[in-house]
Amino acid sequence: MQQEELRLYAFGFNGFKQIDGDSTATIISSPKCYVGISKVLYVGWETTILMDAKHNVLILGFKPAWFSRFESACANRKLKSVFGDPNKFLGFVDEYNNLSIITEAPENSEIDILSNIVKAVFCQHLDTLILLDTYGQVQQCRYNNIKNTIEPISFLSKVKDLCASKSHVLFATSSNDLPIYGMGSNRLSQLGIDYHELQASDTPTLIEYFCGLNLPTNNIACGPFHSAVVRGNELYTFGWSKDGRLGWGSNNENNDGDIVSLSSFLDCNDQPVILDNDNDKANDSLSIKQTACGTNHTVAIDEKGRVWTCGSNKYGQLGRNVIGDVDKYFKECRLFNINSEKAIDCYAGNWSTFILTKALN
Repeated sequence: MQQEELRLYAFGFNGFKQIDGDSTATIISSPKCYVGISKVLYVGWETTILMDAKHNVLILGFKPAWFSRFESACANRKLKSVFGDPNKFLGFVDEYNNLSIITEAPENSEIDILSNIVKAVFCQHLDTLILLDTYGQVQQCRYNNIKNTIEPISFLSKVKDLCASKSHVLFATSSNDLPIYGMGSNRLSQLGIDYHELQASDTPTLIEYFCGLNLPTNNIACGPFHSAVVRGNELYTFGWSKDGRLGWGSNNENNDGDIVSLSSFLDCNDQPVILDNDNDKANDSLSIKQTACGTNHTVAIDEKGRVWTCGSNKYGQLGRNVIGDVDKYFKECRLFNINSEKAIDCYAGNWSTFILTKALN
């Protein structure tokens, strides 16, 4: 893949210039298009961190003075991901699976603290870093004292992915029988468990809904108030249904018995689109590949490279026109010509959306 074939479309809340540093507009409704960006490393409330084709780091939005030390630490390194809280610290994992931390206090900053780390996330509710290593094992620790506070988190199977919001963490394991666990706040059932039964958990708790489905877990995502899981090319959501962020439609969003449910997709004629668990590309059914969660919206991309969004469009984060600023269904967001481009990745900030595309040959 040639990097010049990649484009990044960004839209939504721009109050800190975290989408378009050259614009004074608070809302970017006409997508900003970046050429030469290879990856979105971090999307937060006020800060966005991108990586270009030459592995240079580009920071948009809120950028305190100590970020210069973070940029220096990133120099000449290819990053896999960035994590943290821009008001306290930033960390990254590089292509060699080395984890580094830069804090606002120079005396507490360390470089290359741990090796063999595939991914790291920070959960503000737990005030904890969660680390996934190359062996599928998970550890937790304090961001400002990693080596002295690190301790293992036990699972029955290897963990293959994890994600986090400020309130909670999701884990995807290699087991189809015991595939998804949640940890952190469950005040709005964002752990996939009835909040009447559990308000919070300091240890990973199995989401029983997904047990026995015998489907592979393709992708997981967390927003502050909800979660999304792609299993067998189908999209499941759970958590707070307000503002349509779950994409359940108008019929079942008030059914208190449904903690986890399949999302609803509509075509341009407002007719239901069938989710295709067998990934049969010969018909018009839909196979979901990836998802991302904002504060009150959700994004998904399918196997054909199309973009789908639902939830609140108050800041233009759905990338399409919505009557009344809320859409309870997933509908296609047509940012580009699908005959010449396809979406290959999606990211969501609190009130913003980023779509990475690849040109078709």
